[in-house]
Amino acid sequence: MAPTAFLGLSHLGVVSSIGWASLGDAVVAVDLDPEPVSRLRLGELPVLEPFLDALFAATRGRMTFATDVSLVRDAPLVVVARDVPTYRQLIEKERTGLLGSNPKEIASCCARLLRDPDLARRLGDAAQAAARSYDWPRIADAFLAEVAF
Repeated sequence: MAPTAFLGLSHLGVVSSIGWASLGDAVVAVDLDPEPVSRLRLGELPVLEPFLDALFAATRGRMTFATDVSLVRDAPLVVVARDVPTYRQLIEKERTGLLGSNPKEIASCCARLLRDPDLARRLGDAAQAAARSYDWPRIADAFLAEVAF
């Protein structure tokens, strides 16, 4: 079976891809920026999280790091783990979701949703309605154009 793919090696992508690999699956993690890819290939973590170094050491053999986006083509699951413009098109701030561009903003959005279950329910209902009517092939084409796939 083809590996699960993670597109984007921001903090979210690094932590998520290592976590996924810890479940026993092969992972291909891709970013257009060669810096995090090079560091990860050398066994260096570009982000800091408690115990991530040990988890990375245990899973590194199941992981491939690359800048070639075509490697995600055959993946049964592609996880987009980077703030790309397509997501800003999918999520309408305060109508279908909350947007955060860095860990502090994302944490703030999560805290807000936890404090306000009515808001979480309202945003979730609006997001589900929007998703049912969305033109996913058009969004996929826009995303692939953004990453030059």
